[in-house]
Amino acid sequence: SLRASSSAAPDLLTTFAKDMGVLIKLLRNPAEQPDEERFRRIRLENPAIARVLKHAGVREVLEACGFADGSSAEHLELGAVDAHADALLRRAIVKVEAVLHMLQELHWLYSAH
Repeated sequence: SLRASSSAAPDLLTTFAKDMGVLIKLLRNPAEQPDEERFRRIRLENPAIARVLKHAGVREVLEACGFADGSSAEHLELGAVDAHADALLRRAIVKVEAVLHMLQELHWLYSAH
């Protein structure tokens, strides 16, 4: 899961935190702009997306929010963002932000020594 991945070596904390920021953006964009189709489609071949998806639990978070394999194997797609999908996205954002905050605290602790 995401919390388990956050216990990685200290030198990986910065990269992992950056990747969680990307995940938050992937979740926040369709929640804030549900009618914007480009925010409901994730291109898996994008290098930043591919890097983020390598972390344990990331794909599961996206799928729990309604993202599913698209019409091609190159995308994950989210259907229309109704009230239920919006609630799932916003709840996931809060949880991933908590992981990001924990990473920032760990980074601070490691860099303070």
